[in-house]
Amino acid sequence: MGKFDGILICSDYDGTLFYKEFIQSNVEALQYFMDEGGMFTLCTGRRAKNAPLDVMPNVPVVGMCGSEVYDLATGTQLERWTFGEEWRDLARGFVDREDLDRIQFESDDGPHRYKVNDPAIYEFIDTFTGPIFKIIFLYKVLRTDPLLVPPEVREVCEGRCSVMSNGADEFEMVALGMDKGHGVRYLKERTGAKLLICVGDYDGDISMLRAADIGYAVDNASDYVKREADRVTVHAREGVIRHILQDIEEEIRSKK
Repeated sequence: MGKFDGILICSDYDGTLFYKEFIQSNVEALQYFMDEGGMFTLCTGRRAKNAPLDVMPNVPVVGMCGSEVYDLATGTQLERWTFGEEWRDLARGFVDREDLDRIQFESDDGPHRYKVNDPAIYEFIDTFTGPIFKIIFLYKVLRTDPLLVPPEVREVCEGRCSVMSNGADEFEMVALGMDKGHGVRYLKERTGAKLLICVGDYDGDISMLRAADIGYAVDNASDYVKREADRVTVHAREGVIRHILQDIEEEIRSKK
């Protein structure tokens, strides 16, 4: 029995565990956490099978913003949640937006990238038959508005898909309800975890911060992300996991 038995930490990667480089103190803290019975994984916008391996998670990874769950140890995709046919109409509604540069469709056979108004994008939308996990819309210029998903985009997506942003240069759509929050809830149930801790920094992490028993925003997160978190920890460059474990250990001692 370890002191962290039953605790599951799900962390975003870029801007959370990684800040210009992977923070070595996170490696040491996560190894200590897992050695003491804790469960750790990534919840990322990347493809799960391509998740960075600075520290090997000991439970499956949530990838593509919550659209898949992948076991790195066995190389097996355990679950996936893709769009139905609604993705075609959603994509058609954005191919003419003047503020967009490219649209990227994530499927089993890799990303399909098109410039907006490229005639080939219309053919792809009309004829592609494979599964679509998510659609990424990339701006021509970085947005400075803290509401990185424009209100009119959220309005179009209401009741049709889940939409979020993982960078100032883009917004992303996944199947309705299949966001990071859904992914971490699935993992909590699958692992039998008694306490779910999530850590993030960006708009795309908000759903998992809400789903967590304790949601942490890093200090470098935007103010609106911090408002959604239960707690705010240190800047990502300072090694967030060590500080979160200090919180947990203090709470464990206080209950004795």
